[in-house]
Amino acid sequence: MVTPRRWVIAMMRELTPEVELEWRADLEQVFFARIQLGNEAVWFHKTSRTIRLLVKDRQAARASAHKILEWPFERVVVAHDTIVEQDAHEAVEKAFAYFDK
Repeated sequence: MVTPRRWVIAMMRELTPEVELEWRADLEQVFFARIQLGNEAVWFHKTSRTIRLLVKDRQAARASAHKILEWPFERVVVAHDTIVEQDAHEAVEKAFAYFDK
């Protein structure tokens, strides 16, 4: 018998740089390339206008940052559930300015 946890693990697959077809109506994503210990996917949830991200490598992240700033997000969930709900886009613009130095 397969337990629910094992069933979930069996259903897991590696993400690609393209958002999964079944998620495209709700989500957009950008992979931050060359981050230590793996690549990080940054997600934009269209309905809630929220992004979730983790940034470690300025040089490799520059193009990804510019793509993310094209999204009309209003809320950000950073790393492990820190939430920015006021002036979130402006805050991310200021943080991502680091990549352009």
